[in-house]
Amino acid sequence: MATGSILNKFICYQTDQAFQLDLTAGYISEKSIVFVLDKQYIYSHGRYFNCDFTPEVQRTIAGAINKLDDELSEVEDTFGESISDILKRIAKIENDAALSSDLETLRQLVETKAPISRGIEFIKGTQTSSTNAFLGVTTDRELYDGKVIAYWLPQAPTASNATLNLTLAGGSTTGALSVYFEGSTRLSNQYTANNLIFMVYISSRNAWNCHAAQNISELKTTVENITYLMNNNDIYYTS
Repeated sequence: MATGSILNKFICYQTDQAFQLDLTAGYISEKSIVFVLDKQYIYSHGRYFNCDFTPEVQRTIAGAINKLDDELSEVEDTFGESISDILKRIAKIENDAALSSDLETLRQLVETKAPISRGIEFIKGTQTSSTNAFLGVTTDRELYDGKVIAYWLPQAPTASNATLNLTLAGGSTTGALSVYFEGSTRLSNQYTANNLIFMVYISSRNAWNCHAAQNISELKTTVENITYLMNNNDIYYTS
């Protein structure tokens, strides 16, 4: 009689009495295939299957199971743990790998499909000399229609058509996109160094449009809108 659960795939009992004692004690796995020699039957998954075991067949079964037990013992000796523990560890590794894969898929979905914010993002220009090739870094992974940025101009621009090339969160860039001052007029040197320029990305023209206040009233409205966004935590920053 066994003293604990038997997890072997194949089990051979010489007597039905010994098998029934272990079965009653709950030591036999439902998935095991059990050969009972004296009563000549096979037991598995709760069912009995009558068989005619000749002495030669009995010796073959017993020999095969003994050989399998020896091979399993060698595996246990090599890894220093039981077969059941090895199988549990393999299952855990497989489950962890599946979970890791699911999390990576979710992360990619979130990072590539969901903009981080719909507020105003502060972006500090990174160009180090006078140029109209504006540079910066955004926390978003892609541009979206209506994205608003407050762009700090670190250097005086030159008198040519301005472009803005942002490095995205994933490491790629938007490319040098045209920046318009108003209507179809390209931005050139309308702003001096250290100005804060508010721009909106327009997907239909794949370009940036600066806010062009025509009078004090429009400028006041812009300031009030920005203040509202800041008070409602809809403005965020990146350096």
